[in-house]
Amino acid sequence: MYCTFNRYLQRWISRVFCFLLFSSGVLISVNSLAAQSGEELLQKIHQARLQTYLLLTDYYNFSANVGDKHLLEGMAAGENAIDSLIKRLSAGHDSPEYLATLSQTQEHWVKYKSLLSQNINDLKTLGYHELQLVFQLAQLNVDVGTALGRLYQLVIDQKQIKLPDVIIRTRHSAFTMAVMMTKYSARSTSNISQVFQGEDPEETLDILAGEFDRNLGLLINTDYVDTATNTLLKKAQIKWNFIRSSYMNYNENNVNFVVNLYSRQIIESLDISATAPMQG
Repeated sequence: MYCTFNRYLQRWISRVFCFLLFSSGVLISVNSLAAQSGEELLQKIHQARLQTYLLLTDYYNFSANVGDKHLLEGMAAGENAIDSLIKRLSAGHDSPEYLATLSQTQEHWVKYKSLLSQNINDLKTLGYHELQLVFQLAQLNVDVGTALGRLYQLVIDQKQIKLPDVIIRTRHSAFTMAVMMTKYSARSTSNISQVFQGEDPEETLDILAGEFDRNLGLLINTDYVDTATNTLLKKAQIKWNFIRSSYMNYNENNVNFVVNLYSRQIIESLDISATAPMQG
């Protein structure tokens, strides 16, 4: 009788121990997934914000090169990318404030797409576009970007995510480059050089270029990136050195194609660097 009870007690203790161990594992797994979900959400928001500026840049360039099929394809691909990213932003976070801001983002994006389509159609059928509509498109771009910026900060605050300084600086630099490229393309397109005003951020190209230059230098000199990432950043710096004077002296230099090409390559390098492993 005693032996039977003892074996029963041992089995019971074993089951409780296994249950606690399994439960602990589940909790650890859930917490890990939650953290990963938050970081993935931030990455999607960051990408959507970049893509809105790249899309507007393509439109500015198309306005000066109507009939360029490559730019048309680029705009179509950009729209599809933003559509996909914004649709996926509803997963991973569901606070009322976040969902309200996401709804606002979606409203701005729908208007952005509609006005972009109208402006493209005007260029293709009439050969010109209304400057007021281009101004409104630029403002909608700012509205979408600002709303996405709020979403980004809400996720950080509400999910209590602590991003490494290197990722913060890398993403900020990529966004700064995207804004610079859009501003430069607006100025380089003869009939719309004045429409991209009052934007966010409002700093002039030379100020933004100086900020980007400092941040890139800090990224390259940090001890927290691996050798491969450092090599990638140095390649970005070589491209940056080639176009820096165009951004710094934007009233004197106008090499839009080269500036666009290298700027996009720099953004790509920065984005890869942001997902690279950090050294201890």
